[in-house]
Amino acid sequence: MLLNTLENIRNCTACSLRSGAKQVVLGIGSISAEILILGEAPGVTEDETGIPFSGKSGIILTQTMAEVGLDINNVFISNIVKCRPPQNRKPRKNEITACSGNTEDLINTINPKLIVAVGKSAIEYFIPVDEQASNYFGNVIVSKTRINNTTYKHRHVYCIIHPAAGLHNPDPILIENIKKYIRRIPVALEKVKNQQAEKSSLF
Repeated sequence: MLLNTLENIRNCTACSLRSGAKQVVLGIGSISAEILILGEAPGVTEDETGIPFSGKSGIILTQTMAEVGLDINNVFISNIVKCRPPQNRKPRKNEITACSGNTEDLINTINPKLIVAVGKSAIEYFIPVDEQASNYFGNVIVSKTRINNTTYKHRHVYCIIHPAAGLHNPDPILIENIKKYIRRIPVALEKVKNQQAEKSSLF
């Protein structure tokens, strides 16, 4: 099923980004992952390699994950927009909307216990339009995602600062916060699993 989902995403032409990108950056990781990490959009390195978070910000992410025993092969990593925007700009709302069907299909295929939204654009996908993404850094929220045109499912989403922020602004406090939130991913997962177990025990 994952291969079908990724092939559908690969063939997507829903927005103009595909024509300017070298390739569609699909995702990498385990089909049975409990954690789905969603960044904002591919950068120049990702556009070259076809692998999400393979640039400098990805090194920060994966190295910090490794510090707390998170193996990149045991999660699934992708972006809410699968093609690189020009000049590495942030994806626009219409581009995120155009790619939303692909994002929802990926979420439903992986069916993670926890989604990690990395960066403001990714967080904004899961929060109300009038809310500020920065208000959610370090928090686990519950967001409603689409299964089909009539059915929705509530998902747990952990919101963190994009590691690229520390590359643009090497402030020690900012960098420590970025790493602190990444290190808390296993804690966020356990919190969600415990909540789900408590709900299950009621029936």
